[in-house]
Amino acid sequence: MGNLKASMSKLMLFVKSYAIKCKRVLKLLKYPSKQELIMSMKITIAGFLIIGFIGFLTSLIINSLNIFV
Repeated sequence: MGNLKASMSKLMLFVKSYAIKCKRVLKLLKYPSKQELIMSMKITIAGFLIIGFIGFLTSLIINSLNIFV
C-alpha cells in the first residue's frame, strides 16, 4: 500500500512539473505575422506539389513497366 502511495506521489509530481513547463512554453508563443503565415503556406503547398509529382511519376513508371510484363 505504501509503495502505491509513493508511486502515485511521483506521478503527481511529474504531472505538475510537466504542466508548469507547458505553461512556460505557452506564454512564449505568439501568433505568426501575415507574412510568416503566407510563407509557411507557400512552403507547405510546394511540398505537397513536389510529393504529388513524385508519386505521379512513380505511378507512371510502374504502369509503363506493367505493360511490358
